[in-house]
Amino acid sequence: MNNPLIISDWIILAHPLFINQIASLVEEVRELKSKDP
Repeated sequence: MNNPLIISDWIILAHPLFINQIASLVEEVRELKSKDP
């Protein structure tokens, strides 16, 4: 597993497949937003 994300003393752990899915969704939203702001 990758290094944990620490936000305000909270340790955020996520499965690598979940992180990949979130990254894909973020990219898709960016593309759609650029087409129709």
